Amino acid sequence: MKKKTIGWVFLALALFFFSPIPGPDDVVGLKLYSMYSGVDVSLDNLSEIYLDYTIFTTLISLILLFLAMHFLGWSWKKLWKKLDIGKYKIALFIGIGIVGLIAYLDIQGLIFFTEMGRDYTSGDFPHSYWIAFRNTAYILMGLVSLCYYFFVRKDKSETLAVFLTPFILFWFGLADVLYFVFQKLPIPATLPWLNNHIIIGWISNTLGFCSVTNVSLIISVFIGFVLVFIITKVLKEKF
Repeated sequence: MKKKTIGWVFLALALFFFSPIPGPDDVVGLKLYSMYSGVDVSLDNLSEIYLDYTIFTTLISLILLFLAMHFLGWSWKKLWKKLDIGKYKIALFIGIGIVGLIAYLDIQGLIFFTEMGRDYTSGDFPHSYWIAFRNTAYILMGLVSLCYYFFVRKDKSETLAVFLTPFILFWFGLADVLYFVFQKLPIPATLPWLNNHIIIGWISNTLGFCSVTNVSLIISVFIGFVLVFIITKVLKEKF
């Protein structure tokens, strides 16, 4: 087998194992992680092991990537050029990171109200707090998009895409999933406080769920990512 062919095989494997968002293609990775850690992996405990699993698969990906670069004769500069990430994609990734920051702030709210003796998850907090929290999320999204417009590229459609990326993912439940992931807690079988959610609740009802469940929440997040992919691609290429 030629050296470059081996390199391409290693590169394909590196991309296969790199999995910041677990999906159906993670069957092999999850089995390997289960063998390595001795933990039985299922949907019920996926949020508990997600961070460790991501580190595990990222390390495997990096090792395979180093091997691929060696056989292909690539430098880091050439790899970066091949990836063709660019400032637009970086801004979109930062937008996804904003959703992670929002989830972290949500956890701080949990800690604050729990220490006050309130049941935060059941909604035992002032409505004004939710409004302030939501507006803070919007401000963070707006800051990222404005920074892109004024400091990167004055393109209105791309700026809109940078704003819509965290906005869509926030409303489709990514922050809700990360809320449990960051605490390494299992996502509850049912999440009744999301039943009246304008997006997540509607998706659950449409799919025939009696209540928002961990399954319907993850489906909602998946739909959100699909929408983000389509919208950001259209706004970049068609406008």
